[in-house]
Amino acid sequence: DGIVIATNGHVLDYWQDDTGIVCFEQGGMAHAGLFGRSQEYDVGFLKISVEGLDAELLQTVREINDPLRGYEWEYVPQEREYLLQPGQSVFYVGAGGQREQFCYEGTLEDLAFYIPLFGENMLYGSGYVCEGMSGGGTFDSRGYFLGMIAGGTDSNETASIPARDICEAYEKLAAQQKP
Repeated sequence: DGIVIATNGHVLDYWQDDTGIVCFEQGGMAHAGLFGRSQEYDVGFLKISVEGLDAELLQTVREINDPLRGYEWEYVPQEREYLLQPGQSVFYVGAGGQREQFCYEGTLEDLAFYIPLFGENMLYGSGYVCEGMSGGGTFDSRGYFLGMIAGGTDSNETASIPARDICEAYEKLAAQQKP
């Protein structure tokens, strides 16, 4: 069927299916079409057809475990969310304006802080994120995916969309795609 990539809805504001290209960290590029955008969250999804992808790239991408399916690189399951506590260390991982990868340590301040700009409750933290890191990951110290970076401020405030909201958005969009 294809590869689905989650990112922020605001990243897709100027996405055009006819010219949209995804560049893989492992090398290689592929055309991606818009799978859908959430009405509730700042989340959108792209879909890449596996037809025509280089076999080596496809194998490398397949080896990246799917956080929505609960393999090794997994998001914090609902039954473990109670373990999340304000004050714990988190790591913000993304790419900046020069396409360099960044990983910065920060602190989780609130698990459900309402941020009017996004109109939703988000993981609120302190730490450095820069322009271009939107769509990157927020992880705990054990490597669990907590959420997706949505933004930050010059005052080192961060906002991330919780993993459960990303999953909910995907499940709703996938259900709408089924015949």
